Amino acid sequence: MPAAGIERGVVSIDGILAIAVSLNFTTKHSRRLDSLSANAYGLYLVHYSFVVWLQYVLLGTALFAVIKAAMVFGGTLVLSWIAILAVQRIPFGAQLIGAPRRAVATS
Repeated sequence: MPAAGIERGVVSIDGILAIAVSLNFTTKHSRRLDSLSANAYGLYLVHYSFVVWLQYVLLGTALFAVIKAAMVFGGTLVLSWIAILAVQRIPFGAQLIGAPRRAVATS
C-alpha cells in the first residue's frame, strides 16, 4: 500500500508546481479577478444561501450531476457577487462585510 501514499505526494507536488508556475508567469492584472479578490470575504459570507437555493431549484431536473454542479457554482458566484456589490452601496452594509471605505466625493 505504499504506492497510494506516493501517488498522493506526487499529486500534491504537481498542484503546488502548477500554482508556482502560474504565479511566476502571470504578470497581467484583471479587473474582474481583482474585484473577486477584494470581495472574497463577502462572497464567503453570503454564498451558502445561494448554493442551497440553486440546488433546491435543480433538484427535480434530469441533468447529470456535473452539469448541475457547474450551474450551481456559476449561479452562486454571479448571484453572490451581485449581492455583495449591492450591499457595498449601503454604508452600514459595507462595514458589515469588511469592504474598504469608499471616498465620498465633495464639490
